[in-house]
Amino acid sequence: MTAEMTIQGSTIARDLLTAKEATSLGYGARSTLNLWAEKGLIKKVRVGAGIRFRRSELDAMVAGVKPAKAAGATGEPARKETVQEWAERMAAAAPPMGLDVLGVVTATLREAAEVREQTELAA
Repeated sequence: MTAEMTIQGSTIARDLLTAKEATSLGYGARSTLNLWAEKGLIKKVRVGAGIRFRRSELDAMVAGVKPAKAAGATGEPARKETVQEWAERMAAAAPPMGLDVLGVVTATLREAAEVREQTELAA
């Protein structure tokens, strides 16, 4: 049963996802969600006997904006993550890859960097 069925139509209900729902929507593996929660990047929300994750926090992680630390949130504004932080987050969420897949990822990132550099030079 989803949170939406429990608390019909409320904004809070639509924002809360089970780990299964979050993984099926592409937010990452269950282990990734738990790792983010352990690091204080997202909060686990207890609903009855179950645990939910806030869709808004997961969206922020996917968009590359780090929400304020969950444990005693500082109230500081969210910030853009560094390329290193993004790469670490993507690596943690990625399925196991063979060398062929790593080659494709590397080539794609290199091409994207070249396109960005050319765009910046043209501006």
